[in-house]
Amino acid sequence: MKKVKSPYFTYPRALPETAARARDEKLIQVLGGFPLFDWEFFWLVRPYLRSGELITVLDLAMGNGVFSRRMATQAAARKWPIHVSAVDFDRKTVDEARELCRDHPKIELAFYPFFELERLPAGAFDFVICAFALHLYPTKTAIALLQTARRLARCGLLVLDFRRTRFLTFFAQGALSWLTRDPEYELRAARTTQQAFSEREMKNLAFHAAIPDTSCKNRLFHQILASRRKTG
Repeated sequence: MKKVKSPYFTYPRALPETAARARDEKLIQVLGGFPLFDWEFFWLVRPYLRSGELITVLDLAMGNGVFSRRMATQAAARKWPIHVSAVDFDRKTVDEARELCRDHPKIELAFYPFFELERLPAGAFDFVICAFALHLYPTKTAIALLQTARRLARCGLLVLDFRRTRFLTFFAQGALSWLTRDPEYELRAARTTQQAFSEREMKNLAFHAAIPDTSCKNRLFHQILASRRKTG
């Protein structure tokens, strides 16, 4: 029998823990996720900055608002006309985000039960961002999140997350073993990497969410799903 070598050689996906819906910011930082997000966000909005008109951005499944704050800080530093709104589906998480966003009063934070997002009108925002959140949810919920992002985004969307591979898990364990000296955290980080979607799974999510004109890109430990309407 001919042996088939698959480019998607990886662990099976670990199911997310319902009680643990917080991003692993330490792992995001170690793997370079924050500067990658900053660059991809700039790529997304750059063509629309030339008009000088206000750009509205929604941070979907914001968590504690860390990426909302990064967008607001970047916009303020470069004097971009950007207004950031952010929603999450857990009231305690939104309360935590409000506390952490006290120095960013222009960020508009809101609690929304997931099913109530359907009440928001289509194209309500210029751009929708979902950063390092998909892996926290089951597959069906992740598809629903992408469908919501597609419906609410008038000009484009950006989804950024870990890319599940064996190499990512090995690297996370090795790097964090050296950086943190915390065996318990190493195990949590390894589980986070195993909850992420593989490259093939991410493409399937995009397909089922009917996201058109997508650009699926891999950046070693990360994968990016981006869609941007061309400007006139």
